[in-house]
Amino acid sequence: MHTHRTILASCLLALPAIAQAPQLIVDYTPNGSSAMAKAAQAGDRAILLVESQSTKTRTVLSSDGTSLGTHSLGTTWRSANPVASGGDWVFYSQPGTTSIYTDALTRTDGSLENTSVLFSQNNEGVGEMGTVGDRVCFVTGVPFINSAHAYITDGQQVSILVRRLLDAHDGIRGFTPVPASRDFVFLIHQGAVLRSDGTEQGTKYLGPGGTFYMGRTMARARDVIIFRGEAYGRGTGSELWQTDGTPQGTKLLKDIAPGAASSNPEGFVDVGPFALFTATDSAGTELWRTDGTVAGTVRVADFAVDLDPRDIVRTGYGEAILSGVIAGYGRELVRTDGTAAGTRLFVDMHKTASSAPANLARIGAEIFFEGDDGTVGREPYRIAFGAGSWKTEPSCGVPHDHLELDATAPRIGTTMQAFSTQVQPGSPAALVIGARKRKRVPLPGRCYAAIDMAQPFFALDAWTQPSSSKQHTTTVQVPNQSSLIGVRFALQTVQPLSVLAHGFALSNGVECVIGR
Repeated sequence: MHTHRTILASCLLALPAIAQAPQLIVDYTPNGSSAMAKAAQAGDRAILLVESQSTKTRTVLSSDGTSLGTHSLGTTWRSANPVASGGDWVFYSQPGTTSIYTDALTRTDGSLENTSVLFSQNNEGVGEMGTVGDRVCFVTGVPFINSAHAYITDGQQVSILVRRLLDAHDGIRGFTPVPASRDFVFLIHQGAVLRSDGTEQGTKYLGPGGTFYMGRTMARARDVIIFRGEAYGRGTGSELWQTDGTPQGTKLLKDIAPGAASSNPEGFVDVGPFALFTATDSAGTELWRTDGTVAGTVRVADFAVDLDPRDIVRTGYGEAILSGVIAGYGRELVRTDGTAAGTRLFVDMHKTASSAPANLARIGAEIFFEGDDGTVGREPYRIAFGAGSWKTEPSCGVPHDHLELDATAPRIGTTMQAFSTQVQPGSPAALVIGARKRKRVPLPGRCYAAIDMAQPFFALDAWTQPSSSKQHTTTVQVPNQSSLIGVRFALQTVQPLSVLAHGFALSNGVECVIGR
């Protein structure tokens, strides 16, 4: 069933559009260079971990994207520290107080008054982090001893997931939500794949015995999660693996470099209809895509110069921006829709050499990254990416069958689509549009509204889900009005369900910005 609607601009929250040119956030190291190792979003602010390359001073900055709006939250151990967003908080590590080997897990909402230590264990350092819905998983390890623990936090409490694992120091990684569920999976280096419901008792092994998993990242590709893995004795090398959250569904997806050779896939990012990643075959290390099937796992393009994206971030349904090498330009920001024709230079920041953008992070409707424009050295920058759509608040509802929403990026004069999936058959449902929620307010049943209900909002589409399907597509005609460029709004699907104690299910939120 397809329904056509027109966006009513009067009900949307307009923000000023930013020119498509990199904007210097702060010259952190005047007459020198800085490294912005990580960035994450806290409300409307960005949390940046920045290091001066000359003095090796390492600082956590809270920024609104301008120099005047950037202030320090304190120092940290090293620029390579992990950082992750969960709910209203950003988490990172900083020096502890009990010993030189201790890291303290710190949370912040971007303000000094709400920046505090949440967790610290004597002689344990904080390693990998990952966001799963509105929570963050993190790993601690003991220096000089190959052991690690895994924890989960909602910003208020910290719970254990996995107790000490030998030979796993800095080897627990890849925390990724299971499709249509609050469960998630993660990897143990030289170990296996685990699935967890967020409790120690509910954390179970999925991977077959004797499997050697090597990947640092995982991503969803439609109904499966993909990662890099290798199995002893199979003669396939390090290749593309998948899991659907079950032991039998954890297996090799495709041997990209046939035989004992390894394609070493990495850099996975979920962009909706498929996932993007890099892999190496006879053509070199280049950009690939997969929809979770063998036939749908293909190279995006064979570039004259190898495309080796070290950073990829989603900007819309089926769209991403990455750091890649293109002949004649060097390493710059590249935009892709997963096709050869749609993979092209996004911006040439350094006109005579490579700007070498790195550590990309999406903060609202902008990409934050470090780069060199040839003038002030290597420093933190931001750039608006135009039309975009991204997921926000996690879904809630029927356990292991959560209502999901995704949408294409809205462009003036075109039709955008919103995809509601896992809609329970036989019940009414509605797609709601309105101003985005700036501060999350919990609702019953661990639900969160993506729409600011204090401002005008309305049902963009309403239907009764047929018994033959759990999917529904809403098509929306975006007016061809340049005044809409830069307008941001939120979408969320709601379905009344009497089987739930709180009476309704909510999809994840999707935030959109209108562009050309």
